[in-house]
Amino acid sequence: MKKLIPLAAFLLLFVSCNHEEFTDFVGPNLCPPADFVLNENTVLIEGLNADRQIDFDYSSIKFLVDFVHEVNWKLTISGEGQQRVFSGKDAQMVVFWNGEGRHDLFSEGMVNFTLTVCDQIYEQQFKIVTAPRFQTIDPSFGILVRDWDQNGFLSVVGETYSSVDGWSGPNFNTGGSLSVDYLEDSPSPMGGKYVRFTATSPEATWYYGAHSFDVSTALSQLGVHDPSKIFLNFYFRKVGAIDAANAIIMKESAGNRLVNEAIVNEEWQYFSRSLAEMGVVNTSNVTDFVFNLGPSAASGQAITVDYDFILLTVDQPLYR
Repeated sequence: MKKLIPLAAFLLLFVSCNHEEFTDFVGPNLCPPADFVLNENTVLIEGLNADRQIDFDYSSIKFLVDFVHEVNWKLTISGEGQQRVFSGKDAQMVVFWNGEGRHDLFSEGMVNFTLTVCDQIYEQQFKIVTAPRFQTIDPSFGILVRDWDQNGFLSVVGETYSSVDGWSGPNFNTGGSLSVDYLEDSPSPMGGKYVRFTATSPEATWYYGAHSFDVSTALSQLGVHDPSKIFLNFYFRKVGAIDAANAIIMKESAGNRLVNEAIVNEEWQYFSRSLAEMGVVNTSNVTDFVFNLGPSAASGQAITVDYDFILLTVDQPLYR
């Protein structure tokens, strides 16, 4: 199981108009009726237990306020070294929170939240007792596809690679090789196991090998088919001195849709793109997700790349 270290992350999904991260309200403030008061009766927080604690293994948090009519509001959530601020203009505020912050996930500990509506400020605290693992998230937020700890909609089946986990193969035309290993030393910011691909080729080639698995059923769970509204998120890094490149492919019935990403850093890097940015036209036509390794000029030497935590999110990236 993953033990997430602080990794700022709370993608707050607002169900109404399109929300942008707060800077300043534009135009005159829109305020609730004079007799409306922010308190424990009007600001509802679902998902906490009787001790005002959240266990993200079993639940997420939903903030809900009915303002009667459209108002400007700002919600600030902060913890130890973490903060995320969002705002909106709505008659009703609905925020699903799964523990994401701006650049990392929140860790276990006390969390403060402050809701500001015109001249009213409402503050409360609660405690995270189990850090986010994205195992119980609402499909309107997204879906954990795989994390190599046997979590996710398309979880791996065991501690080591099996063909059931998806196809993998080297560049047979050059007599190359490809190994797939599940490791847990030096983990990604998500903690736990990750996958490592090590590929060789006797000669320089554009293609060292690939790994793929069917994601059509995972995408169908989201209930969204607009590729500009679905974001692919994961972590990656190279191992060793040799740089490589990776073509991240969404295979459609009409052909491959891809984006190329250079792998030149030995520290874990975060990747996020909308499927539209990858060229996907209709998510209903997507069949497979592919990591395509290469090219590299290092003939006769191994290139090694690690990946972890494939998450699909709706409306916006995991971090922003």
